[in-house]
Amino acid sequence: MSKQPSSLSQRLPFWLAVISLTLALLAAQWDWAPSHAVPITQWNSTTALPEGLASSNAVTYGDFVYVVGGKNNSEAGITAIYGARIKTDGGLENWTVVGQLPLPLYLHATVGTGDALFIIGGWDGQGTRAEVWRAPILSD
Repeated sequence: MSKQPSSLSQRLPFWLAVISLTLALLAAQWDWAPSHAVPITQWNSTTALPEGLASSNAVTYGDFVYVVGGKNNSEAGITAIYGARIKTDGGLENWTVVGQLPLPLYLHATVGTGDALFIIGGWDGQGTRAEVWRAPILSD
């Protein structure tokens, strides 16, 4: 039988998910987001990542897509933050490493807002993390 989390820091990822879902529901209720689903009818292949990743996060900021952390094919957490510019045709330019996380991390939340990227919680291969990290997104 699994042990129940005993402190707020261990329950933080759960509560962050609850808050995220609540905000999404409020956005739908208050018309902050489109009120109907937009059909997705076709997928097109574009530039692959430099390595296979699972349990990573992706966000867009300006005309870039960022992929943050994750697990590689060896099941090891990575620190890389990959970035690729979105081309005018919707494809992606080549991925480059644009930064590093403070530690290998996956199953975390990532938010891009204002001029910063926030990394929230996650798993480091040993346990659940409660930290929140912020890094400025620099213009090119």
